[in-house]
Amino acid sequence: MLEEELLQHFLTETEDHLATIENTLLTLESDPLHAETINSLFRAVHSIKGGAGLFDFNNMSQLGHSMENLISKARESELTLGKKHIDALLHGMDTLRLMNNDATKIESINVKEMVGLFESFIDASQLDTETTNEPNTPIEPNTKSSLDGKSDSLRTGLYQLERDFETLYGKTS
Repeated sequence: MLEEELLQHFLTETEDHLATIENTLLTLESDPLHAETINSLFRAVHSIKGGAGLFDFNNMSQLGHSMENLISKARESELTLGKKHIDALLHGMDTLRLMNNDATKIESINVKEMVGLFESFIDASQLDTETTNEPNTPIEPNTKSSLDGKSDSLRTGLYQLERDFETLYGKTS
């Protein structure tokens, strides 16, 4: 019984953190260098990741960890969160919300592609700082959409979100 109560508390708290993530990302779209907003974003993602780890929600924890690593680069002024970063973080937030809405299916949502995208942003920021003295100039990864073959991380994100939704709730027409 106690474990069930703790799980419900975690899920409720996670929904609050997801609202914070959404609000901070929308703020960062217009002010990507605002330190307190970046710190607030980091804390919300960090809290979700930590709680997910306590319940052995490996996919949720892994996704949160990769998001946290990207945000950490922004906190350390090694990278400025641009549109593609924010779009990817919004997609990550949507995926965390899907997981949170049905904890029984958390492990059935494939986060490997999204984690890879976050890692490519981090790798690009490290490459950039190693090869130039101009900080905060991220190299954008190639994110091909299987919808139309155009490079568009938001479209790819929406496509992945639809696939995740179908995994959780079945195909809707």
